[in-house]
Amino acid sequence: MTKLVLQSDDYGITPAVASGIIYGITHGVIRNTGFFPNMPWAEECAEMIRPYLNDIALGIDFNLCNGFPVSDPKDVPSLVDSEGRFIDMNTHRRRYAEDNGGYSPMNTNGKDHCDPDEVAREFRAQLERFRELIGRDPDYFHGHAYGTAWHRKVTQSLAKECGKPSSGTMHAREDVYNAGMGWYLNPPTYENQMKADLLGYLTHEKKLPDMLQKKYIYVVCHCGYVDEQLFHEGNFNVVRTQDLKAATSPEIFAWLERNGIGLGDFREIC
Repeated sequence: MTKLVLQSDDYGITPAVASGIIYGITHGVIRNTGFFPNMPWAEECAEMIRPYLNDIALGIDFNLCNGFPVSDPKDVPSLVDSEGRFIDMNTHRRRYAEDNGGYSPMNTNGKDHCDPDEVAREFRAQLERFRELIGRDPDYFHGHAYGTAWHRKVTQSLAKECGKPSSGTMHAREDVYNAGMGWYLNPPTYENQMKADLLGYLTHEKKLPDMLQKKYIYVVCHCGYVDEQLFHEGNFNVVRTQDLKAATSPEIFAWLERNGIGLGDFREIC
């Protein structure tokens, strides 16, 4: 049986996003979500999701763009601004582009303004914070928003150390159909975000034959509700309501049943 592995990123980036993802777990097809253990409300969000830990794969989203580091900001100066907050995603990407003639996370020879030792220190600190809050290792490892070849290497190294999968390896697997994220429209204006159609993109009939040839259909989306805090955490805001609508719609359940597609999570992926 082909299985849909739908991963909704950014659990805990704000309380409203966390609440929306939980609704997508209880009323929809979300079976994988990555936690931000560094945010001020991380403890609250950990308690919110605890009743569902046996039903889903809870991963870690290694984050260098939102909130404050788990490490002392003095120990990771290349990752933070003058107030000790993480440098935002757009600034990260702009600095990388200035140093390398463009931003390409796949560039293995790129020069990064982030000190590699500081990246490794902060990722490990976030992993330890996840363990404190959840009581176990993540079910999978994922990098959030800004990433380089070194970030992927650290992520995959920590995943291997814990005996868990890294989402980055999904793109190289022959048994995985990678859906991409082509339903997001740029620039991310309000109008374009409200036009995002995950359901239509995923269920387009021309994709189905290729999907059914694979063991897994891998989809990364961004479900959630919206609160005031979210507008301080980047451009992805109202689009999360559109993804959540798709992930909880009767139509997606009908599509799965009609085509004999099940739901999968990272706990079954080696």
